[in-house]
Amino acid sequence: MLPSQPTEAVLNPTDCSVCLASDPYSLAILQPCLHPLCSTCLTSALNIVGEKDMECAVCKQSVADFKLVRRSAKDTKANAAVAVPALSNSTSANGSEKGGAGDMLDKSFFGHSFPSSGSSNAFDHDADSESTRDLESAFEFGLDFGELRASTPNLEPQHSSGEHSSLRDLPKEDNVVLRIDNVPWDITPIQIKRWLQQPVERAHILLDSKGKTMSHAYVEVRDDATADDILRGEAATSAGMNERRNILGRGKRARGVTITRSGQKELMHDLFPRWRGSFSGSRPSLINVDEDRITGVLEVGLLTEIEIYELLYLIKVPESHFLKVTSLPFYSLISILSKLPTDEDSSVFLSRGIKDKLLDATLEAIKILMPRIVKVKEGSSSLRYSEGEEYTIDLAYDLLHTALDCKAFTAQQKQQLVNLAQTFSLMLPEH
Repeated sequence: MLPSQPTEAVLNPTDCSVCLASDPYSLAILQPCLHPLCSTCLTSALNIVGEKDMECAVCKQSVADFKLVRRSAKDTKANAAVAVPALSNSTSANGSEKGGAGDMLDKSFFGHSFPSSGSSNAFDHDADSESTRDLESAFEFGLDFGELRASTPNLEPQHSSGEHSSLRDLPKEDNVVLRIDNVPWDITPIQIKRWLQQPVERAHILLDSKGKTMSHAYVEVRDDATADDILRGEAATSAGMNERRNILGRGKRARGVTITRSGQKELMHDLFPRWRGSFSGSRPSLINVDEDRITGVLEVGLLTEIEIYELLYLIKVPESHFLKVTSLPFYSLISILSKLPTDEDSSVFLSRGIKDKLLDATLEAIKILMPRIVKVKEGSSSLRYSEGEEYTIDLAYDLLHTALDCKAFTAQQKQQLVNLAQTFSLMLPEH
């Protein structure tokens, strides 16, 4: 049985093709079948978890991409496309710059261009032929039409009730998260791991945009048993299990701290503070986001260019007034790289431009870090001993290997990291 062909109603959509909702505020145009879905039906489709490809509920074709179109307040027949924006100004098909929010942006969620909706054949396959040249770059993060998996960021309908956010929605690979409050301003991940004396997957020290250490930090551990040991104050030493002191830090800067259970959601909100959506475990989500706010949430995205710039500035300028430990920005970059969405479908929350900026920042950070490590090793660094001991080759390997494991980077981008690693004679991870 051949898939149903898009009708005139699909080519000029006003209603949802699944639930038949009339003139919804926004519609998602599925590619390549062009069937329109309202936000509720779209989020229901995106909530599919597993190895199954995302399919159109109407024609059963595989969905390679989708584009949101917003209904004009003046004319329900007019569309305004909504997509994850590029960092540069978008231009229309004739080369002119886009003006208002009601104009069509030539970007789909996965980066390739679509024709302007100014004509009645806006969704016609012939009119879209020019955009096919950009399809390869649209899937530069390693996907193609046949490999695009069903989306799993746990996007749910606006009217969903509590049962939809049950434990089954949480990725089972997520680590257990503990929160440490009242940490010293000069604390580092290495100090936290030494203090806990328990197997820690990663410690996260939080910095604000000026480099000031926030008063709380997080640690991730593999399982509940390890978390319980830490909460009981147990420290694993060569002599066996001992009681851990609740004092963290050195000398006059040492502080009494408290450790409590937290979660991936709280950690992710602190690592990505400008994300206006929600999280399901460590996955970005649009659960409980009002329909009229979805556009703005996706435009801002999970990470912004200004956040990357601010972090790179702290890496480049260790003399920043509020930055008390100059190695901490490198750890912040590692934290971000380690917590970017690992499922391919969540890449919709990171624009292609942001991925490029993040890669550039990572490459620059390695180039800055390696000479500092050499200076510390040679004894020619002006850093205090307490800071100098943080600049070890282990930090370089942690940054490099975390970046190479980051699912947001494409194979081509990771090759740039490999080339840089070879320049500094850094060993690559074994896979």
